[in-house]
Amino acid sequence: MQQAERATFTSGSVTWKKSKDSISLDSKALLKQHPEYLSQFPQSKQGSRRFNIYTD
Repeated sequence: MQQAERATFTSGSVTWKKSKDSISLDSKALLKQHPEYLSQFPQSKQGSRRFNIYTD
């Protein structure tokens, strides 16, 4: 698809679009300098599901 955002097939289509850029916290670097923060602010995160497509 390269730079195209849509591919159309006889049975449907798929899109591939770039999301908006963002800034996030580098938590690994922060915890490296302040490991005590992990015990003060723990957070559990539920696993996610991936959608995979395979060919025959």
